[in-house]
Amino acid sequence: MKPTIIDVAAAAGVSKSTVSLVLQDSPLVKAATREAVRKAMIDLGYVYNAAAAGLRAGRAPLPSAPAEHTALIPVSCDLHDPMAAPFVAALQSVAGERGMNLAILSHASQMGARKITTRFSEAGAPNCIFALHPMGSARMQEGLAAGQATRHLLGLAAGLVAFVGGEEFLPIHAQRMRGYNERMTRAGLEPLLITGGDDFTFGKRSLAKMLTDFPQHRAALCINDQVALGMMEGLRERGIALGDGFRVVGWGDTPAAETLGLSSLRPEMGKLAEVCIDWVLNGGSKAHEIPLTLIRRISSTGGA
Repeated sequence: MKPTIIDVAAAAGVSKSTVSLVLQDSPLVKAATREAVRKAMIDLGYVYNAAAAGLRAGRAPLPSAPAEHTALIPVSCDLHDPMAAPFVAALQSVAGERGMNLAILSHASQMGARKITTRFSEAGAPNCIFALHPMGSARMQEGLAAGQATRHLLGLAAGLVAFVGGEEFLPIHAQRMRGYNERMTRAGLEPLLITGGDDFTFGKRSLAKMLTDFPQHRAALCINDQVALGMMEGLRERGIALGDGFRVVGWGDTPAAETLGLSSLRPEMGKLAEVCIDWVLNGGSKAHEIPLTLIRRISSTGGA
């Protein structure tokens, strides 16, 4: 059996998304990680899939198999969204393993076929990670994941845990906050929400606020990795030990999280991609719940 992208990821000790980013020549991947992935490809005899070259060039690749064995999957999404890249990478991986091609289009409806439409904008399409046209949807288990991450931090005797970032009026953010609130209440603790932003700078400001106004809170579950990385930078500037002096968990498990040791909630994009492609080929109206996995790294575990 020929090696797959999963085999390469396991051999290199990275995620499937990281391997896909290497295949796309993404600048987000560290040089050392890139070399490890490439070495694993050589050692395993992994053959680069032609679909990846088409994605990197921003066009639909030509079918590498007879038309009757090749399915063209039109995908309409905002490639500037940070969540779009790992999703497309996962689609690329699954499609390549099944001998199919992807087409990244602005208006996939023009293809006259089923399409996958990503809805990563949390304000524009609440609670929906993607919608399949003409029917079907899938949602991330936002509240459940937030509860699991909060329990993880509480279990490390991290002191009180705050939820940092986001806007309460955005339904996806509200779901995450609700999962956090429920877990804190179950533990008999008072929740602390610090909302109003979702970027790196907001994370740094929020850390300063916590240290000054809420010193008993020594851990934070953040709305995304950007906020968490901002908090980590603030800790570094103050000489506070990451993971021991203060614990942080992000959301999204971006390449930067893996590189910098940030614990983060990883959406199971591989599962999402499989659901998408199965629906494109077979149709269906079932709503799927897609899990997130807490990836534990030094930012929350410290020396434990």
